[in-house]
Amino acid sequence: MAVIQQCALVLWGAHCDEAAAAVFISSLRAAGLRVWVVGVSGRRIAGAHGLRLQPDLTPLQALPLVAQTLCVLLPCADPWLTHLHNDPNVAALLTQAQQVQALFVISPALAYQAKQVPDPIHLQEAVIYPHGDGLFAFAATLAATLTNR
Repeated sequence: MAVIQQCALVLWGAHCDEAAAAVFISSLRAAGLRVWVVGVSGRRIAGAHGLRLQPDLTPLQALPLVAQTLCVLLPCADPWLTHLHNDPNVAALLTQAQQVQALFVISPALAYQAKQVPDPIHLQEAVIYPHGDGLFAFAATLAATLTNR
């Protein structure tokens, strides 16, 4: 299968949902999409259940890829929204991704938090992924949608 030049970015930080991240990364890569894991809280980052994923890039290194980005995945939970806005490189990455009309896919927890605080990146307009059994079907549909863009 040919690798698509456009890409997806998965923002990865402490206490993120590693199950969702693993499902999205593997599903999108299996569909031929380039997927970059962007570490927003260091290089060795453990998720909510202790699983560590090694980021491919820092937010600063990911900035040049934004023009090719189809999707930004945020498998994050509280209090992530504040952290995302407080890091200037992450904020720039998200703002630029919004400008190129990348699809934002966020966790239900992040969607709830986005409704509670000011949200300059408009995550309230993002697609919310399901937890549990529906996650695999959602990831497969997302992969098909992105590879047909």
